[in-house]
Amino acid sequence: MNHQVSSPLRVLFIEDSEDDVLLEVAELEKAGFHLSYMCVDNQTTLEDALEKEWDIILSDYNMPKFSGTEALHAIRKLSPDVPVILISGVISEIDAVEIMKAGAQDYVNKRHMARLTPVVERELKEARIRKQHDQARKHLVESERQYRMLVEYSPDIIYRFSNIHGGVYYSPRVTEVLGYSPEMLKNNNMLWHDSIHSDDLPRVDAAIKQFCNGGRYDLEYRIRGANGDWLWLHDRCFAIHRTGDEVLSDGLATDITERKEAEQRTLNALHEKEALLRELHHRVMNNMQIISSMLSLQSRYLHTNDAQQILSDSRQRIRAMALVHERMYTTANPSKINFIEYMRYLAEHLARLHHSLHAPLDIRISGDKLEFSVDQALPCALIVNELITNSIKHAYPNRQENNLIELTIDNIDDNTNRIIVRDHGIGIPAAAINAEPETMGMLIIHALAKQIDGSVTFEIDDGTVAILQFPHQDTILTERLPG
Repeated sequence: MNHQVSSPLRVLFIEDSEDDVLLEVAELEKAGFHLSYMCVDNQTTLEDALEKEWDIILSDYNMPKFSGTEALHAIRKLSPDVPVILISGVISEIDAVEIMKAGAQDYVNKRHMARLTPVVERELKEARIRKQHDQARKHLVESERQYRMLVEYSPDIIYRFSNIHGGVYYSPRVTEVLGYSPEMLKNNNMLWHDSIHSDDLPRVDAAIKQFCNGGRYDLEYRIRGANGDWLWLHDRCFAIHRTGDEVLSDGLATDITERKEAEQRTLNALHEKEALLRELHHRVMNNMQIISSMLSLQSRYLHTNDAQQILSDSRQRIRAMALVHERMYTTANPSKINFIEYMRYLAEHLARLHHSLHAPLDIRISGDKLEFSVDQALPCALIVNELITNSIKHAYPNRQENNLIELTIDNIDDNTNRIIVRDHGIGIPAAAINAEPETMGMLIIHALAKQIDGSVTFEIDDGTVAILQFPHQDTILTERLPG
């Protein structure tokens, strides 16, 4: 066998005869071993040598200053994993057996040195196997230690459960959470089950049955601790072994009481805010209705059409704001208004309001579904109300049929929203496009546009085109509609 390897075989000889050492070295080198060796012949030099690492030790039995038995005691004390082969020409078979019982791996007679190489090869192989087994055992011990620490110090309750024999293991965490010791739960298999809240027990029993039939077990339920307090557990289980009707499984149960209590506090706070929002909405709507009614009453005492129109326009502006509050109150997210839906709502209201003054209005709405914050929605609502009202009043003075008004809402780019109100009437006078606003309506339009950092421009294109542009400010695009 060729033993030429990169690392030499490290051999410690315990021998008083240099000739014998050279004979043994020659025998091993003849077999292909490359040796790195050292020779000692007394207790002191042996102990010094054993501070180094050796692959194998070859020891004589009878030496003037030292014996093989003494050498074995020192070796087993200082280097117990290194294989030892006893080599002697005078030892009896009985002594050889005793020496091997004391720790030597084998015995070779000096008169039969041909046995040395096979014995060394065998012992080196067995030493490697023993080392591998020892490493595997150490890894297993360390793995078990880490697993035990993981189980014992886990914030979860770790348990093993048999559907026939009940709980067979509970980690120490169960005492901290429920107040029951693992022994109490193992001795009373129904204690855990009987402590579950009666309202949750049917769900738990159904989940256990489903789990035993191959389903999933993962649910939350309430359980009473040893002190009588109710706790919330998140319990999940995993099948690890099935034998006939028995299912042996490992599980984790997490104490989620604090999370559930926090959720309940949040839910309570949400209900309180919803109640407050309802009350606020009710009061706002009442106040707006009171103001609108007061304006209506006041208009009865006015004898000029202009004055009555001013109060009517004011009532319509109040109604436009009220519609925003209505949409806000009836949506799932009261902090955002779906503005294209609001414009449809406003258009329907204006069409009904002016139905008796004109031929039927045709108000068409298109564009993107954008959600505005309330801070943007209110000014935009009032601006759109003014623009539509102006078109109704001034674009079609002859009140002909097909009184078309088009509304478009979209994103120009990542930073800017745009609302366009277009009619096909007589058009705004050219001199008024760049003139300073004078009427109340125009003053309101420009003031509100400035409030949202926007601007309103007018164009003449087969009628009047009013373009409102303003920055996003947390606008949400929920859907881009086809043009």
